[in-house]
Amino acid sequence: MTNRLWPTMIFVAFCTAPLTASAVTRAQADGPCVDFRSPSYRPPLARGFVFDGHRFEPGFGVLAEEEARLKRVGEMAGHPLLTDPKVPRAEVAVLYVPVKAGCLQEYVRRVRVAVPATPAAPPPLPDGPAVCVLAEGELRWVPVQIDSATGDTMVAGRPFRDAYPATSPAYVENAYWYRSNRPLPLTGLYRVKYGLPRRMDPAELVRVGSFHGTPLFAERGWPNMEVIYAPVRPGCEFQPYQNDL
Repeated sequence: MTNRLWPTMIFVAFCTAPLTASAVTRAQADGPCVDFRSPSYRPPLARGFVFDGHRFEPGFGVLAEEEARLKRVGEMAGHPLLTDPKVPRAEVAVLYVPVKAGCLQEYVRRVRVAVPATPAAPPPLPDGPAVCVLAEGELRWVPVQIDSATGDTMVAGRPFRDAYPATSPAYVENAYWYRSNRPLPLTGLYRVKYGLPRRMDPAELVRVGSFHGTPLFAERGWPNMEVIYAPVRPGCEFQPYQNDL
């Protein structure tokens, strides 16, 4: 029987209730940002805008976010447009517009997800210990070894953590929109976090799209895609998202 090696994980509880703009920014309103709940607040580009052929709408509030970690990708009506430098431009789904120093208005675009007409075949299981990872946007099993001296999980002589780091945008563990409990703005309905992250067999999943550079998956054989899965970290650990009803 094939031995599937699952690295030790620490689970963190996340809010699963539908989010409101006031809930998202309650703590930020008293900080360096403006209180966007105030009737006097008018966001820049309040009606949204089109960027690279996609429609962006005001998101879930104003963020006390570090402008220094973002990159400028354009300008709209005199306002700079900023985003995560790790996300390929063609996959940008979250943009930020400065309101004042240390304070950014979020804009998001809805992305479409769909089960492909010919889903990719499930990844084959290798002989011996293996860990499930994302590679080039798809799920794969990679053979691993245990270093008897250090106890580290190794891949072809390299530490697993170096060969397949749990970094965004491939994994959402450290993505700002994930850590701040933003819903997924998919076409038709928003999706919100549902329960805790869980491990899934890659044979059960098929890629249906991406959001801000992160591949999204659904269960095979369920074309209505009731639950969308975002990869949290290596080891095939996913955060489920369901319809915000």
